[in-house]
Amino acid sequence: MAAPFRLNFAPYDKYLEWGYADRSVRFFYTENRRPAGLYENLHGGQISCALFADSKTLITAGEDCVMAVFDLYTTPGRSVELSLRSALHGHKNPVTVLAASKSFSTLLSVSESQTCVWDLNRLELVRRLPFYRPVECARINDVTGDIMLCSGPNVVFFTINGSMLLDQRVCDEADDYVHSCAFYEGTGSEWVQEYLVFTGHKRGRVNIWRRITTKTGRWQLELLRRLDNEEGNEAGISCVVPMPTCLYTGDEDGRVVSFYLHFNVTSIEKAFESNDFSTNGILCRSGKDRGCSQARGEGDPSRRPG
Repeated sequence: MAAPFRLNFAPYDKYLEWGYADRSVRFFYTENRRPAGLYENLHGGQISCALFADSKTLITAGEDCVMAVFDLYTTPGRSVELSLRSALHGHKNPVTVLAASKSFSTLLSVSESQTCVWDLNRLELVRRLPFYRPVECARINDVTGDIMLCSGPNVVFFTINGSMLLDQRVCDEADDYVHSCAFYEGTGSEWVQEYLVFTGHKRGRVNIWRRITTKTGRWQLELLRRLDNEEGNEAGISCVVPMPTCLYTGDEDGRVVSFYLHFNVTSIEKAFESNDFSTNGILCRSGKDRGCSQARGEGDPSRRPG
């Protein structure tokens, strides 16, 4: 039997697991794995995916093609209580990808043949996006509301109103695809000068892209930097989390690597723009490797210093 899936949620004293043979959802205390709640028969079949829209809202999707929105009640040291707020119907196949934006109160759900946008306040279907290809991962930008869908080797952008902005191949190798994705959204009231996108790939590679506008007014992604975690690492990057001064990545083998910036910059955004990043930047790796190593950042060859 495969190991259960896990989701952490704020304030991170507990976590959620699903994927058990009895189709249950189980909560545990992070410190000692003591049970903090067990709920069965949330769906007519196994849960296909789950997401915390915020620390008090859990969204699950099942093999019954239904999504369920739960209110979550808990305090430190107390068990978890779930209360069903609403069931969402609109997919003909099980939902495999979920994404949410707290700022825009928007939920995105993707199944084999449908991509739906929902209003999280009214819990109603807003629109279906005109996109019918398989999707591996998706994100909603909490600052702009833009929707990013990763389908095979391509990244596709939509506005929150359903207009397509970009459909671009971002994989160099024929057998590669986008395993994970993320937006850099700044922190607090920070003004983000560049529109940065992160994509995770096989062999521990993370690409950092900058959005540019062509002379015809169309969007395009320009490769800004390329990061390789380890020599000989064949695992795909399954999670990318950009922070103000570091970048966290996780791969399919369970390794977590954090890239810390040690030169004089105030944000990860400025670091990726700096030429010093690819030449003098030192990255500290934590997780499996705790030593420091020279940054293996690669940019567009045309931008590389001679």
